[in-house]
Amino acid sequence: MRVLLDHDVPHGLRARFPDGHEVVTARYQGWENYDDDRLLSAAERAFNVLVTLDTNLAHQQNVESRELGIVVIDVHPVLPGHLGRHMSKVNSALSIAAEEQSPLVVREDGIDVLPR
Repeated sequence: MRVLLDHDVPHGLRARFPDGHEVVTARYQGWENYDDDRLLSAAERAFNVLVTLDTNLAHQQNVESRELGIVVIDVHPVLPGHLGRHMSKVNSALSIAAEEQSPLVVREDGIDVLPR
């Protein structure tokens, strides 16, 4: 599975994804300055899932129309150590989002469909 980490996701989380997943950052791709629409368009051509901390993405973009799974991490505080404690949920959401090409949100208490 090819996973793109949005520019807001700490680079250090790359190592917390399952073996066999190719996890690349937007910065590595040269896409760190892309607006959301351009990033989503580029990502859906080359990746299975976009992982982001942008909780407004669904309100700003038509994410349902994208041929891309999207996982929004909505936990606080947004610190690498705290985010790392939720990686089992993030990794579970990856498979669902990729298979269904749907947007999901990972919260402190579980995984939900991203609200529209």
